[in-house]
Amino acid sequence: MWSKLYTKCKDCGTFERPHKGQGFCTNCWRRNYNRQNPEAVKRWKRNDYLKHKENYIKRVKLYVENHREEKLHYWKEFHKKKKFGGFYDDVLKRDGNKCLLCGNEKILIHHIDGNKNHNSMNNLVTLCRKCHPKIHYSKNRVKIQSELHSNMQRQAEMTCPQSIG
Repeated sequence: MWSKLYTKCKDCGTFERPHKGQGFCTNCWRRNYNRQNPEAVKRWKRNDYLKHKENYIKRVKLYVENHREEKLHYWKEFHKKKKFGGFYDDVLKRDGNKCLLCGNEKILIHHIDGNKNHNSMNNLVTLCRKCHPKIHYSKNRVKIQSELHSNMQRQAEMTCPQSIG
């Protein structure tokens, strides 16, 4: 029931929802209360979660079960674009889906200059999970890096042979 002072909600202008107080409908009153009392809302949500924990867990498990593939695909694509500037698949194709040092097929992408914001094709290379730490932490990393560069040059010559004139 609306107050005598207000014929409609001050915020949204509706007169169809029940009046809560101070000239606001129920929805607008709750929204304003939540903004002004974040700690109370946080406490209420926490108590509600603890009271109905099993139901929350069931709902989350059901959601994950129904949307797993969709979410995995989304985050994989997001990761590829964010970390590698959209060149992830191109680098894999260029390097033949193999580590350039040992030829292993369980690979990841490495930034040659170490700058994760520099995502050009020339700065990205495929390495396996065994060779990648060697590039960063091995005592022989200079030797390994030079071997990687020679393998990259060999790979480039194989994919783009120079014409004999």
